[in-house]
Formats: sequence, structure tokens, C-alpha cells
Amino acid sequence: MTSRSTETGDDPIDLRRLQQFLFVAEYASFSRAASQLRLTQQAISQSMANLEKQLGAKMFDRNGRNIELTPAGEVLRDGAVVLLAAAQTLVRQVQNAAAHVPQPFVVAHTPAITAEEVHQLLVPVRSALPDISITALQVFPSAL
Repeated sequence: MTSRSTETGDDPIDLRRLQQFLFVAEYASFSRAASQLRLTQQAISQSMANLEKQLGAKMFDRNGRNIELTPAGEVLRDGAVVLLAAAQTLVRQVQNAAAHVPQPFVVAHTPAITAEEVHQLLVPVRSALPDISITALQVFPSAL
């Protein structure tokens, strides 16, 4: 990366810092988050200051020992949960690919179509991909 990306705030968010942010948001306390993460309160405070600087937005309203998320902090909290889950999924996928673990192939269908119809529809897939395990699962439309 060039120095220009740092100046414009285009660097990706550090996932560890994002996890720390979620702990602070959950516990509404730098010291409790630090304790849970086995870090010093100073380390968490510095990490959150760096996060705010990188994003160019204040994440917390601090009133003495009370901490509340700002509107920007709420947006980050909601997005952080999704981003960290995606990162964990990516790690598992890479590990499975490296270990040559086959991924399940699941076909969900509504009760409007019978299991026999689904299996007939899957004949070409089974022919083209004989080594893939395929599971047909009946699911009500509200759960799709």
C-alpha cells in the first residue's frame, strides 16, 4: 500500500481492533473490555483512539466512566459483527480447501415440490459431480 491510502483512510480495519471495539461496546467500559481481553486499559484506550482516527469518526461518547456508542459507533458495531463472521467463515473455507474437505451441497425446497421431484431435478447435478454429497431439505417458505 502507498502512503496515500493511509492519508485517505483507505486502509482496511484491523480485525483484532474491531474485536476489541465490540468488547468495549458490549461492556460499555474500557476497563471491563480490557479485563476480558487480558489487555491493559491503556492498550484498549489507545487502540480505540487509533480506530477513531483511522475512521475519522468518534465511536464513543464518554461521560466519566460511562461510555455510550455514538451513531457512527452503532453503525460500526452492526457492521463489525457481520465482518468478523465473514472473516471466520473465510478462514474455515481456506482451511477446508487446504485439507481437501468436501463442502456439503444442500438444496432446500418448499413443500410445494415433492422429494421425488427434487431428486429428479438433481439427476444432472449428480451426473456432472459424482463426488459431491447432495442433501435435499424440505423447508417452509418462511424459513428460506
